[in-house]
Amino acid sequence: MKMGWLPFTFTKHLGFKKRLMYGKRSAETDEDRASRLSSVSQFHVREVVLNNADRQAVLLKVRAKVPGFPTERYEQALDEAENWVRADLERSRQRRAELVRAARKEDVLNAVFVLRYFNHRYSGRVTEYDLGQVNIYESLRDLYDQADIDAAVVRVDALIRDAARSVEYDPEAGKARWQELMHSHPGFNNRSLHKAMEWGYFSNR
Repeated sequence: MKMGWLPFTFTKHLGFKKRLMYGKRSAETDEDRASRLSSVSQFHVREVVLNNADRQAVLLKVRAKVPGFPTERYEQALDEAENWVRADLERSRQRRAELVRAARKEDVLNAVFVLRYFNHRYSGRVTEYDLGQVNIYESLRDLYDQADIDAAVVRVDALIRDAARSVEYDPEAGKARWQELMHSHPGFNNRSLHKAMEWGYFSNR
C-alpha cells in the first residue's frame, strides 16, 4: 500500500522537531503518548475496516508500538479510530460520486480529463482507502461511444505529458505556455488546461 499523506500528524508525538534541533529525542509527555496512540490506531484500524482483519490482532500491533496503556484504553482508541476511518471512507466515496457527476456534465474530452486526471494524480493516495481508479467507461458509456472515450483518453494523456514539461511557475512564461497548450491540444476547456499545467508545476518542483 502506498504511503502518501496521512490524516494525522507525526511531528508532534514523535518529537521530530526537537530531534532535528537538538540531535536527540526529548522525553515523551502523556499528551504526546496519547496523540501517538491515536495516530497508530488510525493507521492500523484500516486493516479492520478494509481487510476485515482480526481486531485483537490489530490491538496487539498497536500495543506493541505504543506500550503502557490499559487494555480498555486501546479498545477505546480503536473504537474512535474505526469511527473516524469509516466516516472518512464514506467521504471519499462521496467525493468520487461528485466527481463523476461533474464529469458527466462535460463534453467527452473534458469529461475524460476530469476522471483521468483524478486517477493519475489522486486515486492511489492513502486517503483513497484502496478504492482504486474511477472506471471511466462505466461512468460515461451511457453518454458517449467507447470509440469516442478511447480517443479522448489518448488526447488527455498527451495533454498531461505535454503539461508535465511546465517546469517552473513564471507569470509571463505561464501565459506563453498556456497558449502553446491551447494550440497543441484544442478542445480542452480552461479548467482542464489549468489543472494539467498546475500538476506539471507541482511535479517539477
